[in-house]
Order: sequence, then structure tokens, then C-alpha cells
Amino acid sequence: MIQISKKRFWLFIGLVMVLVLYAGSLQQTNNEQQNYLSLQINTYQNQMQNEVYLLAEILQTVTEDAEISVSQWEQVVRAVETIKENSHELERMAFEFHANVSSPLSQTTTVTADLMLQELQEIEHREVDDNLEREDRIEFSDRALAELDLIHETATAWYEEIGGYLSYSQSVGRTHWVEMMERMHELCAVPAGKILVRGADVIWKRLSSVRRFK
Repeated sequence: MIQISKKRFWLFIGLVMVLVLYAGSLQQTNNEQQNYLSLQINTYQNQMQNEVYLLAEILQTVTEDAEISVSQWEQVVRAVETIKENSHELERMAFEFHANVSSPLSQTTTVTADLMLQELQEIEHREVDDNLEREDRIEFSDRALAELDLIHETATAWYEEIGGYLSYSQSVGRTHWVEMMERMHELCAVPAGKILVRGADVIWKRLSSVRRFK
């Protein structure tokens, strides 16, 4: 039988207690990090849903009236900027924490939002600036209305999709939020990086045709 001195025995007990406390501290830190990241996911999702809804609603007014106020136009631009930022963060987190299930993602939603933003900037340069010199409302040409209609259909499709995922209790360890981004990816992307709108033409082709039209 192995004999252990009292001193060594208590030293061993002390080391075990230190290891237990250290492991508990690591677990607490990990839980706090998980809770923080889960809160971030919920925040990004809720912000995205709000901005997508706002974007779809204002552009619905555009399709009906062919005009909106300057303040509404500014809301449209800010909404797309927020969607782009939140898409980037969610896609980054998806790759970091769920690389095995997020392989179809390639920042497609972010790219789509960036294309939308470029389209809005082009419309603003081409039409909005002239309107601002005359009045506080913006009247859009048929060309701009066709371009904005594509963004409207994209926003509407995204809003319908996001709503179905917000009922889940989101956690960085679960994959509902990753599935949401993949579904949005399916609604707007095809091979070769072309960006699609559900039930509409290809935005990428549309942008090309607009440039040829100039």
C-alpha cells in the first residue's frame, strides 16, 4: 500500500480544488460568451426583419404612387445599409461556428444588399438629386421604378422568410439562424454568383442592361 504523507495529501487536495475551480471558471466564461453571442444573433435578426419590412413597405408605396418623400428615400438607403451590415455579421458567425452546415453561404445576402445599395446610389445620382432641387418629394421615372421593383420583390421575399425563423429560441449553438441565411441565399442566388429575385429577372443581368442602355 502506497503511503502518502499528510503534507502531500493536502497538497494533492489543494491541486484538485484549483483544477475544479479553474474548470468551473472556464465553463462560466464559455456560458457567458455563448449567451452574449446568442443575444447578438437575436439582435441582428430582429434588426434585419425590421429593416426588410420597412424597405418592403416603402417600396410598395413607390410601386403604387411612383413617388415618395425625401425622408422615406433616406430610410430606404439606411435600411439596405443595415441589412448589408447585419448579413455580413450573421454570415461571418455562421462560418465561424457552423462551418459544416454553412458551406452553401458565400456572403451572398451581403453581396445582394451591396448590389441593392449600388442600385440606389445610381438612382440617387441620376434622379433624386434633381428632384431635391425642386421639392421634397421624389418622382421616379419608369426606368427607376423597374429597378426599385426588383429590390421590392427581394425585400418582400426575405421578410416572409425571416418571420418563420424568429419564433425559434435562437442560440449560437443551434442552427436555425444559419438555416435562415441559407434560405435567403436560395431565394437570391444561383451558380456563377448571379443574384436573383423570386419571380423576377436577374439583378445582375438587369444591372448589365442598364449600363448598356446608358
